Amino acid sequence: MMLLRLKRDKKGQFIIIATLLVAIMIISVASIMYGAVTYFRHERWEEYLAVIDAVEINSHRLVEISLANYTILAGNQTILRANIDKWQRDLMKTYTGLGIVLGSSLANGPQDIYNVTIQYNIGLDTDWNEQVSFSAANVTFNLNITSVGLYGYKFISAPFVKIEILSAVYDPSTQSLTIKLAVDKEDLIPITNLPKSSFSINVMDVLGQWKSIEDFSLSRYYDDSDQFNRFVYKLYSKIPLPLPLSEVSVTAIETRNIKVVANSTEIIILAH
Repeated sequence: MMLLRLKRDKKGQFIIIATLLVAIMIISVASIMYGAVTYFRHERWEEYLAVIDAVEINSHRLVEISLANYTILAGNQTILRANIDKWQRDLMKTYTGLGIVLGSSLANGPQDIYNVTIQYNIGLDTDWNEQVSFSAANVTFNLNITSVGLYGYKFISAPFVKIEILSAVYDPSTQSLTIKLAVDKEDLIPITNLPKSSFSINVMDVLGQWKSIEDFSLSRYYDDSDQFNRFVYKLYSKIPLPLPLSEVSVTAIETRNIKVVANSTEIIILAH
């Protein structure tokens, strides 16, 4: 009897152990399968996020390039629309399997931002030859990825460059012209790294004759005086002139090749 009971106990233990092993195997397989599915989903979303980032970054760069071309190539008003249309077609071809659709809305009409009034026309505007001058673009993009049910992802690209001539002083005793100006971009962030090659100077005398100033020096610094209290570019040149100055013009092309031309008729002539 004792031997029979021992055999039954061993048989019962084997069944319990076998059941536990099967349960462990089921849990392990389920865990592996869940991990694989989760990893796959994570990897796929990483891919989609990378695509979204790439589309947004390159769309913004396209708007910057279009604004640069618009300012450099004498104002082709349709250049931004044409470039975006081509970009939209290229995206559909590049990401055929994802079903990417990029829509766009180009700003039109006046907008009061950055302390100026921007009069957008097909997403572009320049207001030059003023003491405060600027170049601007503004596009709202709408991105859909139909393969994953992503609709209505919006982002805005609005590059902006502004020049303000702060002062222009001509000293007859030294025959020198000193121009101080500020260059800002989006959100009125100062642009602080422009080299001398980014600038050109022209001056006009009282007879209306323009003269290009080729030889000048450039210095950059933060002017914390009560008059300015901002980052300043100082352009200095020796220019012996037979007639008094009536206007100065400064052209700047910043690092994205966006051009702005600012003029000032407020020229201080120092007394002898």
